[in-house]
Amino acid sequence: ELIEGWNNMSFYLTPEDMNMEAIVAGLVENDELIKIQDETGHALEYVGFPINSWVNNIGDMMITEGYKIKVNTETSLYAMGLAVELPLTIPLVAGWNTTGYPATEEQVAMDLLQPLIDNNNLIKVQNESGAAIEFIGFPINAWVDNIGNFMPDEGYQVKVIEEDVLVITAP
Repeated sequence: ELIEGWNNMSFYLTPEDMNMEAIVAGLVENDELIKIQDETGHALEYVGFPINSWVNNIGDMMITEGYKIKVNTETSLYAMGLAVELPLTIPLVAGWNTTGYPATEEQVAMDLLQPLIDNNNLIKVQNESGAAIEFIGFPINAWVDNIGNFMPDEGYQVKVIEEDVLVITAP
């Protein structure tokens, strides 16, 4: 489900055609898609003069990635494919990462993030509405979780100090 405006999304299945343009073809046909962007800034978007067509600089969808998608109306994106095999290791670079949550059921976010916390590597996690998991210093001195559960189809912003991995396990 997508709300009008920007959404974070991810996939928990691998479609037969992994090309991002093929995955969102229904949104394009219904004139609902404005833009999709990956964490590196590559986009799938309509480019006007002189091209006047959709340009896909993302290429194939990656199951480990989250994507920002902007639509001009409340709509749904339908995809078909095989479920992702878990556990799945998502590589993280130092700084901000846009990650997917490729599981079919929701899961307690802190359970998945605990290895990053134990490594003193996690800085912050944020969902599309701005809710966050982060360490609050004085006077609390504790991790504060305003996300609760990671949800299927959602993407998350994850900030770490140095390279690491996030392992998505079966709920």
